[in-house]
Amino acid sequence: MKVLVVLVAFVAFVAFGLLAGVAVADRNPDVAKRLFSEGRTLYGQGKFIEACVLFEKSYQLDPAVGTKLNLAECAERDNKPRAAWLLWISAADEFEREEDKRERFARGRADALAAKLATVIVKVAKPKQQGLAIQIAGREVAPASEITDRLDPGTIAVVAKAPGREEFETTVAVALGGKVTVEVPVLARIGGEEPPPPRRTSNPWWAVGISTGVVTLLAAGFYGYSYTQIQRVEDELAVEVPKMPPNVPKVNDLNDEGFVWQTRARIGFGIALGGAVVTTILLVKAYKVDRQHASTTAFRLTPVLAPRVAGAQLELVW
Repeated sequence: MKVLVVLVAFVAFVAFGLLAGVAVADRNPDVAKRLFSEGRTLYGQGKFIEACVLFEKSYQLDPAVGTKLNLAECAERDNKPRAAWLLWISAADEFEREEDKRERFARGRADALAAKLATVIVKVAKPKQQGLAIQIAGREVAPASEITDRLDPGTIAVVAKAPGREEFETTVAVALGGKVTVEVPVLARIGGEEPPPPRRTSNPWWAVGISTGVVTLLAAGFYGYSYTQIQRVEDELAVEVPKMPPNVPKVNDLNDEGFVWQTRARIGFGIALGGAVVTTILLVKAYKVDRQHASTTAFRLTPVLAPRVAGAQLELVW
């Protein structure tokens, strides 16, 4: 058993070492520098395709910002203005974070490419619609009230969809340096409009507040009754205790029955006091809810006709 455990541990250690070696090989800055240097040599000789392949391999091993600049040049030569623009913008942002003077150069190249791109502005009527997903030219973007994207000229598809909603899709043609605006409406519910929310027929806060008020009144009544019982016990004790001389202190102690009623009175008083506070809070809450729905509150007067009854019914509608 011990031999098996040692063997498993050894295999795991070797496997971990191999994986670590692969990870290091995947990000080898020395190899990346060598590939980049060879790529620059080929680029200077006019062998752009071979040079760009080496730049790509170098970037995969070590994503250096200098290599990114060369990849942007390759994208421009390959007539991919949008890919080049994204690379220039990414490099400029990285230079800006590092306070590198090359930020102005990269930003200038990106601005120069912007004129060769098509600008698509997507205006979304309800960007916070649940589950909303928006795609521009097959690429998903984060929903917002206004989305600006730069793309290669041509026919561009804009798609908006959400669970349980009808899909919106349109295509627009944008020329070189052109600009187009697409408005995405509120996606309609599949099968028709959403049913209206149910009407409020009552305000539950009133019922809870009134119920608490009833309990408070009962507790207050119980407190009053207990207090009268304490007075009765005191009166009975005053009769039973013989009259003492003036210099002898008066006996005011209660008996067992008096202490019981005294405890009950304290409980009743505590419940009544707490209930009064809670009742006040609940009634204020109920009043505020009614005020919030004041604009949709109305009285409905409906006639009541029956063989032996005739009259009208007044109903409060929310």
